[in-house]
Order: sequence, then C-alpha cells, then structure tokens
Amino acid sequence: MDDPAGAAAGASADGSGPPKGSARDGDEAAPPEPAPPEAVPPEPLRPEPAPRQSVPPEPTPREPVPPQPAPRISAADVATALARARAAFAHHPFRPDMPACPHCVSDDDIDALEGPLEDLRIDVLARYAGKALTTWGGIADFRRLVPALLTLLATDHPAVDPPLVADKLRRGRWTAWPEPEQAAVHEVLLAWWDAGLQAAPGTVPRAGYRRLRAVAAIERDIGPHLGVWLSRLEARATPEPLLHLVDLLTASALDPDDPATAAGLFTDPAGDAAGQLTAWLVTDPVRHALNLGVEGLHGTPLARRAASARRRLERLRVTAAG
Repeated sequence: MDDPAGAAAGASADGSGPPKGSARDGDEAAPPEPAPPEAVPPEPLRPEPAPRQSVPPEPTPREPVPPQPAPRISAADVATALARARAAFAHHPFRPDMPACPHCVSDDDIDALEGPLEDLRIDVLARYAGKALTTWGGIADFRRLVPALLTLLATDHPAVDPPLVADKLRRGRWTAWPEPEQAAVHEVLLAWWDAGLQAAPGTVPRAGYRRLRAVAAIERDIGPHLGVWLSRLEARATPEPLLHLVDLLTASALDPDDPATAAGLFTDPAGDAAGQLTAWLVTDPVRHALNLGVEGLHGTPLARRAASARRRLERLRVTAAG
C-alpha cells in the first residue's frame, strides 16, 4: 500500500508539486499582488518666457550696414525719363508772338521752334539755348522746350554744353516750377548720371565726377546721385562704377590731406555738393565697397592705381575726422 506522505515528499522533491508559496488544498487563494504602475516620465521643464525688456540688448558687432541706396536707374531708363519729361511739359503751347530781340532773332527763327519737340532741328535748339531767357522767349517758352534741351544733355550731344543748360535752368528758377515738372528734371538728371557711371572713364563726355560737377550745377542735393553710385558699387555687376571712384580719388583735384579741396570739383561755391561728396566718401559702405573692388582688381593693370585710391581714401578719412 502506497504511503501518501512519501508520495507527497517525492512530488516536492522532483519539483512537480506546487511551487513554494502557492495555496494549499483547503486554503483560500490569496489575490495576486498588483503590478507596480509604469513609471511616467516627468514633464520636461519649459523655460519661462523672458521678461520683456524696455531696452533691447546690444547686437553682436558686425559689418556696418550701408544706408538704403536711392532707386537704381539704368542707362536704358534715359529714354523713359525723357519720355516722361515730354509728357510733363506738354501742356506748354508754342507762342508765335513770344518776346524776342528783333535785331538777333528773326521771325523765321521763332517759326522754326514750332512743331513736335522731337522734330526740331538741333542747330535751332542750340541757337535758342544760347539766347533763351535773355533775348529770346520767356519762362513759358523755355519750359516748353526744356525736354528738348534735356534730350541733348542726356544723350551727350555736343551741340549743347551742360553748364549752359544748368545756367538756363537756374535762370528760369526751375525749382519753383510745379512738382511734376521738377520731378521730370530730377529723373532725367539721375538717369544721365547713372548712364555715365556704367561707361568706362574716358569713353563718354563728362562721366564720373566730371558729370557730377554738371549735375551739382543744376541740383542743390546730390544725395540721390551718390546713393545710385553706392548701389552700383555694391552690386559689383560691372567694374565701371568702381573705376570712376578710383578716378575721383587719384585723378581729380581732391587732396586727401585737405578735404576742403573738394570744393574745386564744383562750380557753385554756395552749394553744399563738396560737403556732401566728402561726407559720402568717408562712410564705411564706400570704404567697404572700395576694399572689395581693390581685391577684385588684384593682378590686373589697374591694381596699383586701385591700391593708391584705397590709401588716399584712408588718408581722407583721417583728415576729415580731425
């Protein structure tokens, strides 16, 4: 007869019995212990928004930011500017009875000014320009013909000298004309200036600082023209604007050790063109543009002259600051 106790012991010994800690027969099964909850990662700390500061922090030093340049006007815009000038002055009619000196202006001379401006003969316009507002015609007659005279100026025609056009515009008090007419003159002068900047020095009459002299004889403020020059220098699309800057610093009457010599570049001693030009030259954007240009000309025949221009500009900056 089998021994129940021995069987139970054998079952426990070979591992086939109930595991340790399990409920015995007749005992109430204990409920399993609940599994510990999974750990929930803590919510990351979010930085609190910085308090609004009344004074912004100082920015990190960087390359000086140049001022906003004047709007660019390319050489192709000369024709557009002249067309707008014709439209702005179109309301002035031809006056066959305009005042004129009977000894030096004939009826045929006056009649030759009749008709569309683009059809007028250049020799007639040149003769009129020399006598306008003195012995031939009044302000109204002159204003009608201003677009024709500006056309000769902006296309560098030798029949009309820029100082003569400047003298006639000042004599006609053009800065007191209606705003659309003033704006038309400004636009043509700016386009003419920009066209000269895009031509190599010596290839067109009165380009670069020589043209600026003619512009300053008409305009009281050459700031927009200097702005266009800076925009051309910074664009670096062509070398001509840089070459005009080198030409100004190395071939003009401007002495870097005496900023007052800038006045010799202009004809109007009462104007501020010299002061404007000097103040523009010593700005950081112009210096930066010249330095980049000098590096770009390294190894070319113009390298030595460009390096001289850079040295002269540095001297001008020192003397102008003192």
